[in-house]
Amino acid sequence: MLSSSPIISISLMATLLALLAGAGAAGAAENGLRLSEAQLQAARVAFAPVQSASDATPDTPGGAALRLVGRTLIPNTALDVVLAPAAGRVEALLVNPGETVRAGQPLARLHSAEVLAMQRELVSARARADVLRARVTRDESLYADGIIARNRLEEARAERDDAEARLREQRQLLRLAGLTDGAVDRIRGATDISASLTLRARRAGTVLHQDARPGQAMNAGDVLYQIATLDRLWLELQATREQARRISSGDRVTVEGCPDPGQVIATSLRLDDHSQTVTVRAELPGSAQCLAPNQNVEAALSPRAHATGLLRVPESALIRQDGRDYVFLREPGGVRAVEVQVERRAGGSAQISGALQPGNEIATTGLAALKGQWHGLGAAAE
Repeated sequence: MLSSSPIISISLMATLLALLAGAGAAGAAENGLRLSEAQLQAARVAFAPVQSASDATPDTPGGAALRLVGRTLIPNTALDVVLAPAAGRVEALLVNPGETVRAGQPLARLHSAEVLAMQRELVSARARADVLRARVTRDESLYADGIIARNRLEEARAERDDAEARLREQRQLLRLAGLTDGAVDRIRGATDISASLTLRARRAGTVLHQDARPGQAMNAGDVLYQIATLDRLWLELQATREQARRISSGDRVTVEGCPDPGQVIATSLRLDDHSQTVTVRAELPGSAQCLAPNQNVEAALSPRAHATGLLRVPESALIRQDGRDYVFLREPGGVRAVEVQVERRAGGSAQISGALQPGNEIATTGLAALKGQWHGLGAAAE
């Protein structure tokens, strides 16, 4: 046993020297490995081209597009809520859920004693204002002739101003109750007032929901209808914090079945309490033809990576060494390890920057054999 010890030591020493020599040769070749096509095939090395990150599309497997789920909702600016302007009772509902209405179309009729009282107050306020205007005109003439004192004229003007303010108030109350300016102007006497009030659509849209029924007693502010314009919807999509870092306003959003792409308009600054996701809001034009409000959807969101000049490679092509990332670039007569900087990872691909160009071929399989030879652990199989 003792006589064989020098032989074992010499063998180990030779192996270590061979390994160090191989590593030195690899370093001297600036990370280059000379390999024939037969050796690459025997090591099962396959290659794929480097792509510009801007080439990623929602239908590209492993592309840079994000697949996010969420639901549709109606923008606040597109939703009208029809409220009872005063206490009363529903006489008739003139449209039904699902119907399309035009601007100014009658929606409902209310019978309201409160609106009747407002009209009566308007008639009284208008009559008083007319009387006091005439009084001021008369007193101005008397004052000019020196018949009355100035303070009497000022009192008449103050009473006139107060009456006109009350008249303006009553006109405004009736406008808030749903009467048009023309209808208010026509109320001149007791024969012009009515307890029936017609509510009309403020703009064209679709009736989403009916919240009242004929004969129902209503208080001021109670909801009768919800009407919306559906030419565009919002998407509320859920993204992880890592995904949200890639998303910015203006990013392109597409939904299968919808012809026109939309764009991101806002990203929430806080996480959802339960799902711990970030809400991403996007606007989708022409969505009435392909989506419905409150529909669950899956959308493809494409971050605008082309603006940064990033490249896209399969995540499987990356190797890690001494805290750095490398890929094996194909060259005449072999491959070369090239250092890259990984900017983002998603969906099985990585966006990188470095000394590569779109169209360069990099190894995607057989990396273990290449890495072993790169570190001088042996040659690829012949």
